[in-house]
Amino acid sequence: MSLGDFFEISTTETINCTLAICSTFEEKPIQTETLWNVPVPSSFLINGVATSHISISQLLSSVTSQLLIECIGDIVRFDRMLKCFEDAKHTRVATLRVPDFSQNVNLEILGFRTFSGTLEGAMAFSQQSYSTTIFSSDKKNEITKSFLSNSPDILLGLTNTNNHAHFIVLLQPLQEIITSLLVLPFPVDFSAESLRAEYPVPDFSAEYSSSSGLPAPPVLSPNLDSYRDYLFHHFGQDTESAVYSQEGGTRRKLWFGIQNHRSACEVLIQTGFRELGSPNNEFFQLPLGTRLSMCDILNSELGWDIKTFRRKYRIYKWCAQYAVSHIWNNRRLPSSHPPSPIGTRPWREWNERHQLLKTWKGIVVMFGPDGYASQADPPIASDDIRETLAADLTESKIGKYLKIARFLIRRDPLMSDSWF
Repeated sequence: MSLGDFFEISTTETINCTLAICSTFEEKPIQTETLWNVPVPSSFLINGVATSHISISQLLSSVTSQLLIECIGDIVRFDRMLKCFEDAKHTRVATLRVPDFSQNVNLEILGFRTFSGTLEGAMAFSQQSYSTTIFSSDKKNEITKSFLSNSPDILLGLTNTNNHAHFIVLLQPLQEIITSLLVLPFPVDFSAESLRAEYPVPDFSAEYSSSSGLPAPPVLSPNLDSYRDYLFHHFGQDTESAVYSQEGGTRRKLWFGIQNHRSACEVLIQTGFRELGSPNNEFFQLPLGTRLSMCDILNSELGWDIKTFRRKYRIYKWCAQYAVSHIWNNRRLPSSHPPSPIGTRPWREWNERHQLLKTWKGIVVMFGPDGYASQADPPIASDDIRETLAADLTESKIGKYLKIARFLIRRDPLMSDSWF
């Protein structure tokens, strides 16, 4: 274990947090989502025998950082959660100490407690006191034990018990947020601010296909006999920008590859495909009865190889997540001057780390908040160092993301860290 790895482990701890949206605190929640393995600074978390506690503002800071990361992979699932935080000044906050969501939550037996003010106030820093402290679930409670047995690590057989502190945050937003329809954004519009971009989605029947268990396809005009015809007829959308482009190969500037992949994703999302990054049983049915899988559309209509599409999806998603949540470990920065002589093993190792750091800086400015990935124009080499770093990125350079990951540590959400 490197010194950098030890430093990271020694300064952070892991918690679980369940977010629950309630119409009122006199009813059971209408939606719950649990964020597993959320990192928090060790100095913030106080561990006891049966429970742990932390300032509500410090908890929400870590939770919102993790929520943004989760949203990149599945924003439809977390849509209402995001809306609660966007409208924090009108959202009430409470907590439980027993994760029982089968009944009214405002019961003393469940450890129900409200926080004064709104979510906006709870997120603001304040001196820690009982009124601003949130306590974890009671580890000895059987309901808590049963709830934590559903953690991904346990289900995957990686551990037999989940000993991380588990917090519950209840959110009561305005009624229009609760009743609002979910919007389906483009899943790889990478900046945190652009996660809310909306795209029209056809109205699917509530009835389910008896053969697949998936929503039945929409009824289409009988004279549309291709996926491209359907998109153009209903949305006026041309698929030319979504057709796979090999121009420049692995040396092509990354911004153009991102736009090409984004257009392909948008084409799929328009007609209801959701699971773009993994194998699935979703299909789209044309008026003449032809059933098209995502692979069929990518191959026959857009010229994409499914493995290439998913590899880009996986790499871009990693870049988007890590640009927000990680920084380069300053204990593993390359020295300012290369070792000599040139060509020796120490020099090659220094040069590789130097190039990986340069690529990482480019990833941050490309995929981070307000990054060039979400902008309409490509970055160009200029006097602006950050723009030049983004302009220099290529497909082959970010393909070394696993090597880069070895030098990264979690970004402290409450500290003013280096931008990269």
